[in-house]
Parts: sequence; C-alpha cells; structure tokens
Amino acid sequence: MSFTEHWRLRLQELLASTGLTQAAFAERADVTADYLSRLLYPLDKPGRKNLGALTMRKIGMAFDLSPGWFDAPLGTDLPGAGKNTSPYASGSPPGRTTLTAEANLEDAQRKREPVDWPFTIVTYQRMSRLRQHFGARGMPPALSEIDKHLDVLVTRWENEMNKQKSSAA
Repeated sequence: MSFTEHWRLRLQELLASTGLTQAAFAERADVTADYLSRLLYPLDKPGRKNLGALTMRKIGMAFDLSPGWFDAPLGTDLPGAGKNTSPYASGSPPGRTTLTAEANLEDAQRKREPVDWPFTIVTYQRMSRLRQHFGARGMPPALSEIDKHLDVLVTRWENEMNKQKSSAA
C-alpha cells in the first residue's frame, strides 16, 4: 500500500472515530468540506486529492494527534483510546465499511487520555480555551507567536545546558 493511500485510510479512521459529520470535521480542521471529501476519495476516483503535510499538521493540531500519527499502523492511537475504533477492525475492505450509530456515539462519548503537559502557568486548558474562542482559523497566528516566544526561551535553556556540559567535561 502506498503511503498516500495509508494516510487516506488513517484520515477515514479519524473521521469515523470522532463521530463528526464530514462538514463538522472539515470546519474543525480548517479545511473546506469539498476538499475533505476529495481527500477521502478512493485512489481511482477522478478529482481525488492527496493528503499533504500542511493539511496533516492542521488536522493533527485540531484533533490533538501526536506527531507522526498519520504514519502509525491502521487502527492504532485513535481518539477514544481503549477500544479499536478503526472502521477496518472488522476486516471490512476500504470503501465497504459498516459502522453502527451506537459505535459512533460510544466513540464520541469516550474520554481521551490526559496530555503530558510540562507547564503549570500556561496550562493545556488555557490553550484549549484559546482554540475554542478563536476557532481553527484564528488559532494559527496565535500559535505562531507563542511558538516564537517559546523558542527564544528554549534556546536560552539549551545554551545553559550546553555550558554546563562543557564545564563538566
């Protein structure tokens, strides 16, 4: 299987595991519903789009996915941990998936595992509230600014670490 097909199947799994409609999923991921639909087209369907790195990053941020999530094996690390929520878990071939409404509801209601967050003042909850307030479209500029400031501080501490290593040697 090609990596583009694997990513398409992972996207399909993610969509199914969230219990969201394609329109709601697309809005949360800050992509158009038409584009999302084309990303999910089978390989041989005209008009199909390949999932690119930028779109994977946007989706990963919107759904709190770990880096490299799209490269993980099918059926692993889906939102709603604890049960394999992959539409392919039953062995149904791609494009012939049958999910029950009850399974979608269970997946949507299941709690996610806590995130390992190293900060105490800027909490994960505060960042989540910002994302809810600004939405998927308004958050990237805020994240970019936060990332730049954080990079300055991390660089400072990396330099301090390197000085201490040099002194010890």
